[in-house]
Amino acid sequence: MKTTNNSILSIQHNNFHADYNSIKEGKNLKSLWLTIPDFCHLKCPYCFASANENPKSKKNLLDLSTYEDILNQFAEMGGEFVGIPGDGEPFHPNNWSLTEFIINKCNTLKIKLAIFTTGDLIFFGVNATNNEIDRSKIELIKDKDVVLLIKFNHSNPEIQNKLVGNKNPKYAIRRDAAIDILINEYHLNDNRKRIGLVTSIIKENSEKLESNGKLEIVNIFERTIKDNLIFDCDTVLELGR
Repeated sequence: MKTTNNSILSIQHNNFHADYNSIKEGKNLKSLWLTIPDFCHLKCPYCFASANENPKSKKNLLDLSTYEDILNQFAEMGGEFVGIPGDGEPFHPNNWSLTEFIINKCNTLKIKLAIFTTGDLIFFGVNATNNEIDRSKIELIKDKDVVLLIKFNHSNPEIQNKLVGNKNPKYAIRRDAAIDILINEYHLNDNRKRIGLVTSIIKENSEKLESNGKLEIVNIFERTIKDNLIFDCDTVLELGR
């Protein structure tokens, strides 16, 4: 296993990127970012990966056996945590078979898995015209050591949809519905370990709301406290677009 310019593998260890050669010298690797193809149904202007429906990396995709080899070697190194970052939507139809494979493999290897997601596709289809709920994905996940970290830049659906490029006008409503189901039916917020809200600090959520005089990002934080959710906040990465 090694990283190359064409690889979609990234390694993270103790908050800094580690070269595989240094790992071979005897250092244990505890956490790993495992990136996936950048298929996405949204078009966020601040996206660090420029993800969309036509991934720029599709000529360099890894097959399942390579992912399996990566995860096996990671486990042999003492690996404990894998994260799938938001440079492609894990629940997108073109990524789901790979995500499903990673979920099952991590479960077999007893590795904790964190998935960064837009949230809506956990239950709803990309082009679905109705609000029919598909529970097959959450049924796979619910009893495994998987954390879902869901995009949540703004609580106002109109503003949130603008922040994802207005490509999917039902996005915010379906995201919110997904969060409600995960909390109220599957109780993933028990012990604040399995579901969280993720946002970048941007102009739209750094302004005071007329309703309560607070910054929207403060409202998001307070909601995570109230609903017993993980709060993940960062600055925009100046990459991609």
